[in-house]
Amino acid sequence: MFRNYFKTACRNLLHNKIYSFINIAGLSLGLACTMLIMLYVNDEVSYDKFHKNVGQIYRLDKETTKDNGDFHYNSYTGYFQGPRFGQALRTMPGIVYTT
Repeated sequence: MFRNYFKTACRNLLHNKIYSFINIAGLSLGLACTMLIMLYVNDEVSYDKFHKNVGQIYRLDKETTKDNGDFHYNSYTGYFQGPRFGQALRTMPGIVYTT
């Protein structure tokens, strides 16, 4: 039964060459794009997963407002950094450790 289906499929592929090429090229392009999207999503989801307490890690962002009213976000701490920054954060409730 499967051999008959295989023969029919081969005959159709050889008879309609352009149509078959378009279908096979579209299928391979779709599969390649799907694989690349899956690799990208997997990389983004696994970011910082190697840390021991991954559920307790947070990043501080600084929000600034420009003169025209636009918001700008930065992930650096600016001038307030180093040991004083860690000491100030430890005084807040819920913060266990800072680096």
